[in-house]
Amino acid sequence: MRALMFCALAGIGGTGLGGLITVIIGASSQRFNCWLLSFAGGVMTSIVFFTLIPHSIELTGYAYTIIWLTLGIIILNALNYAVDRLTGGAEPTIRLHRSTEELHHESGIIDNRQDVLRSAILMFFAMALHHIPEGIVVGASGSHDAQLGLLMAIIIAAHNIPEGMVIAAPLVSAGFGSAKTVVTAALAGGTQLLGGIAGIYLSELSDRFLALSFAFAGGAMLYVTFCEILPQSVVTTKSRVSSLVTLGGIIVGMLLSQI
Repeated sequence: MRALMFCALAGIGGTGLGGLITVIIGASSQRFNCWLLSFAGGVMTSIVFFTLIPHSIELTGYAYTIIWLTLGIIILNALNYAVDRLTGGAEPTIRLHRSTEELHHESGIIDNRQDVLRSAILMFFAMALHHIPEGIVVGASGSHDAQLGLLMAIIIAAHNIPEGMVIAAPLVSAGFGSAKTVVTAALAGGTQLLGGIAGIYLSELSDRFLALSFAFAGGAMLYVTFCEILPQSVVTTKSRVSSLVTLGGIIVGMLLSQI
């Protein structure tokens, strides 16, 4: 139960807060969203290298950690490619997305409520790819150690805030009510509970499964940061600021990993 509460904080709480921020201040610029995502990606990178990987190596050794870290990267890449193809947003070759919305696999120009509904459904499916691996690490770590689980939940919630803002922005523009917008953004993070259940189950099997879940989720989080967030942020902002913000996030993540 404790671990699931951490998952709810990270997923539903993070995206819901992002939706609330958008409702209060209005839709933010693509550049600002990119900087937020870059910072959160830097924090996640630190947590992967200074918390998840060391825990995994301690419990199961270098070989299994490397294998499952790589597996997390490969599987998330394959799933992301599948979502791009399903939403009509991918070409046969790997390429950068052309906008923040496309980064989150949202296709089409939103000009009426029917298009908003379609876009929201696609966004929910895309968010599941990013939130399930995050849920695994929150569920596994929360089941293993309350302090570690809370730290993971807070960090991933911070990463989910800009994602909630990205979900809420088109809804606000289309005239959705404040309450509906916030609830929709919050529910988009609910898929993290599915990953949390899987993480709890794996952690209860043995220390090896706990370590493998850490490594797998770490690989998935690194893929999101370095293959999705950071390249797109640099292209969108056309400056080194996104990279500097990511480095700042790495430093903050190092500090948080020592709490």
